[in-house]
Amino acid sequence: MTVSHLVPKIHSGFGLPFKLMRNGTEYTLLVNDYGAIVKQKERFLYLSLTFLLLTGCSENERPIPTEPAPVSPATKALESSQGFKTELEETRARADTGEAESQFNLALQYALGRGIPQDYTEAVRWFRLAADQNYALAQYKLGEMYEKGQGVPQAADEAVQLYLLAAEQGHVAAQCNLAMRYLSGDGVPQDELEAARLFRNTAELGVATSCYNLAQMYNTGRGVKQDLAVAYKLYLQAAELGDPSAQYNLAIMHRIGRGVPQDDTKTVKWLRVAAEQGYVAGQYGLGIMYEEGLGVPEDLVEAYKWFLMAAEQRHAKAQYAVALMHYNGQAVVRDFITAAKWHRLAAEQGYVESQYELGLAYLNGEGVAKDAVEAFKWHQMAAQQGSSEAQFSLSVMYDKGEGVPADVLERFKWCELAAQQEHPQARYQLGLMYANGQGVPLDYSKALEMFQLAGEQGSVRAQREVGFIYAEGKGVPVDEIEGFAWLSLAAAAGSEDVKQEETRAVLKKSLEATQALIAAQRRANELFEKYRQPSQ
Repeated sequence: MTVSHLVPKIHSGFGLPFKLMRNGTEYTLLVNDYGAIVKQKERFLYLSLTFLLLTGCSENERPIPTEPAPVSPATKALESSQGFKTELEETRARADTGEAESQFNLALQYALGRGIPQDYTEAVRWFRLAADQNYALAQYKLGEMYEKGQGVPQAADEAVQLYLLAAEQGHVAAQCNLAMRYLSGDGVPQDELEAARLFRNTAELGVATSCYNLAQMYNTGRGVKQDLAVAYKLYLQAAELGDPSAQYNLAIMHRIGRGVPQDDTKTVKWLRVAAEQGYVAGQYGLGIMYEEGLGVPEDLVEAYKWFLMAAEQRHAKAQYAVALMHYNGQAVVRDFITAAKWHRLAAEQGYVESQYELGLAYLNGEGVAKDAVEAFKWHQMAAQQGSSEAQFSLSVMYDKGEGVPADVLERFKWCELAAQQEHPQARYQLGLMYANGQGVPLDYSKALEMFQLAGEQGSVRAQREVGFIYAEGKGVPVDEIEGFAWLSLAAAAGSEDVKQEETRAVLKKSLEATQALIAAQRRANELFEKYRQPSQ
């Protein structure tokens, strides 16, 4: 049995968020390499602060941290050394004299809590003193403090003004931040043309994130004329600079043939490069390629390896894939307990397929203790997200009073929702409810409609019911040809129901008497050719 996944067409690439954290929405933003923008200083403190600042930066689609990065024991020892304390005292003394660079460095110490207790209010005070002297790094960092609401009330407009001041002095990260602001209209009037200009300026400096974001704009035609060739070139530039989001997008373009020839070998190449950097979507995508044998020989062991890496990074689809492989015993020993564990992790993230599967595990006691109440809970979560399987399961549980008190109205409600999504069993059951007046007024015309829809999807029981309704004239005129044809369709699918065969025999005799049997057999053949299942 093959784990059923669709190869992802679009994951976190086309038309989706640019890289920045704005009001709870995750993007990625280049946090500037300060040492590359201003000439390096020989002072130990400056270099150490720059390094510490960079440890909190990422271009890997993670929010900019609002807390200091974890400090290694070696760094802690360094910060507690007498030399560090002396340098800090000297920096404070120079800051007190009004030296902008020292004011900036002292502010960083307060912001990061390195060598002194973290104090955002003090950090803001010293950043402001340096910023008032037109010190670009301080203007940028003070803008960040306003953006995050650290030491000052959060104020997008103040952040923008400070980014503008820093950007005018050529501060690359400020230009990137402004570009994102113009793109989103956050703190400034939305101006996609200006966003594209700023991204272009910084992309020409070799900033990977700007290459990526500008590629996104050309890919989607946002702020620029859509041009997939230019988008590909910019993704390639960012990818070669090590940006995993760009590497992933190149893979997707090759996978679906967007702007380039479809090429699964290149898809695998770029997925692997991104995956080896720990890029979770790349790991999951590479797992799919190995699972399906796309661009590489099919290899479930390799598929499992990459799915597991992504799953351990909380990628819900990968957790679902790992769960299915444990359940089915693919590349690993069959293990219901481990399958349930991974389904739970995905389900707790809201992944609907795992919510449904975890509910089944509780219903059947596979990997967990049998518990109808827990089964109902997880199926209800999945049903509320639109899972037709879970909706039908709730209908059955309400019918049987399993995990919940029996309730014919709730049974009908969930059965109808599943039927509206073309669930064949739900359509059949809904037909029965209309035919028997359960939870709704008796309505043979509605029953026939549901039975026929389910029968067309291959439900043999529904095909029989359609035949009986036409043969007996329940809510419709008697139609022996249709009755015989639908019962014959069910028989061709292997049904040996006694009532079905008795009714067919009666209809056959009547049709022979009226010389209509040939027409009925022709109609049965038409139904068989139209609705037969692949196994027939």
